[in-house]
Amino acid sequence: MRIAALTAATLAVAIFATACSDGSTGSGKIVGTATSTLGSLVYVSGGDLFNVTLPDGSPERITSDGRSRAPRFSPTREWIAYYQGDADLWVTKSDGTSSRDLGDAQSFEWSPSDDRLGILAASSDGRSGLRIAAADGSSDSVLVPDAGDANSRVGSFRWSPDGRIIAYASVVENADSVGNVQSRVASLRSVSADGGASRELVTAGDPSEFGFLIAGWSGDGSQILTWTTPHFTADLADGSPVYSVPANGGALIAMSDAALPYDDFIVPAKGRDAVAVVIGQGREAWTKKALALYSATGAKPRVVTQPDVAVSSPSWSADASKIAYVSMPDRGGLDRDDATRAALNERRIEILGNDGANPTQLTTDQGYRDESPLWSLDGKTILFLRVGGDGGVSVWTISDTGKDERQLVTNLGLGTSASTASEYFGHRDWGELFDWSGGVCVGHGRATSR
Repeated sequence: MRIAALTAATLAVAIFATACSDGSTGSGKIVGTATSTLGSLVYVSGGDLFNVTLPDGSPERITSDGRSRAPRFSPTREWIAYYQGDADLWVTKSDGTSSRDLGDAQSFEWSPSDDRLGILAASSDGRSGLRIAAADGSSDSVLVPDAGDANSRVGSFRWSPDGRIIAYASVVENADSVGNVQSRVASLRSVSADGGASRELVTAGDPSEFGFLIAGWSGDGSQILTWTTPHFTADLADGSPVYSVPANGGALIAMSDAALPYDDFIVPAKGRDAVAVVIGQGREAWTKKALALYSATGAKPRVVTQPDVAVSSPSWSADASKIAYVSMPDRGGLDRDDATRAALNERRIEILGNDGANPTQLTTDQGYRDESPLWSLDGKTILFLRVGGDGGVSVWTISDTGKDERQLVTNLGLGTSASTASEYFGHRDWGELFDWSGGVCVGHGRATSR
């Protein structure tokens, strides 16, 4: 296995695309029709799903099990996939009808081009395979079988921007006669979403000293971005090196020394050759986290935030002219105690230009902590979450000029029997609580079980 240096021609295509909540494919084609300028919001409250047309619609209850989480709109917005409890995957129409159980899943992701789900399933003995299921139940097929034994598994997967190909990480374990693992062989592979033989893109060697965790595809579909997992550890809490590999196969290309393995830390500009990356080693999200911008020009990546702040959750406007993100003062080596919670309460929404110029703080209310900014498709509105002093989570919007701040939805939260959305060293998967059909596609297109 050979690792190449990052070249000018491949620098910016090391980005990923997910199934977009805005109902569009990776090429920008709209495949659904919004019901309002701001589309619809599906959110979790008390462990149940509610769907509301923004900004003034009345919420409609979708589930009543008290265990729902991680909702995701399909590309046409006609369907919602979600977890019930820890790993039981369900799909329902957006009005709550035609619900059906798709079984346990480690992760799922909508195709960017049609209402099909990629599902990473696993058996109790550790085997795992990949299947494709149509939302309406018209088809359900195994794409990558579990190989019939416990020694082969799929670790992660992502759809290509056009919905035709799925890239996945594979691990084959070689065991002795009593079942002790002697060595592993890790590889990245691809397969047509309509079935057929898979293709090896790159291997980590035989034996392998690390595995792969796929982050996604480049916006033009030419590259696949992956973290590496040294010694096959599942704990990447301090970050891991990031590489790209050509979609047609080839050597791994080094991109970044370390980035935390969060979907909202590596975010592409839709339809462009730019990517925003939260860089910096260390598991604490409140320190040493800077925003860097990559492009295909061959220029060195530009860090566009100051060293005295820590950032998270960048989000590009639809025309890629601006970036919204979460910013707070860098608080260094805090312990996980009341001082940390107080520091996180200093998080505010900021925006800057795609050249890093004109940073502007939009939110200023000291009574709240602000998280997860997302742009509307017209680039005039930012939707974001607010966390109050009592821990309550609500949904707000604000204009890109910092005016017209408005609360839309209150009381987001998981039920007591559902998987708990933990805040791990200052980072939380806010995609556990909502999805938005009226916003630009960002990094929570995939949902994973706990």
